[in-house]
Amino acid sequence: ETVERWAAMAGCPVEPATIYRKDGTTGTAYGFPGEKPAVVLYAIEGHGHHWPGGNSSLPDSIAGKNTAAFRATDLIWEFFKGYILGD
Repeated sequence: ETVERWAAMAGCPVEPATIYRKDGTTGTAYGFPGEKPAVVLYAIEGHGHHWPGGNSSLPDSIAGKNTAAFRATDLIWEFFKGYILGD
């Protein structure tokens, strides 16, 4: 519901598009066809409280499992590098 509200505030169409699906992770983008997505949500099945693709200092028994399927830092940069400050 929260990501749908962000998409609505950005004026995105209601129908999202799946842009990533691998190893229990799904990326869903909201935006206009042929344009950069305005809102993107990545859902990671079974992932604990860690930075995806980062090092874990806590054991799984405390923070849950970590994923090495992708690096969150790279995905975030991929999203923002297409925008110019002030757009």
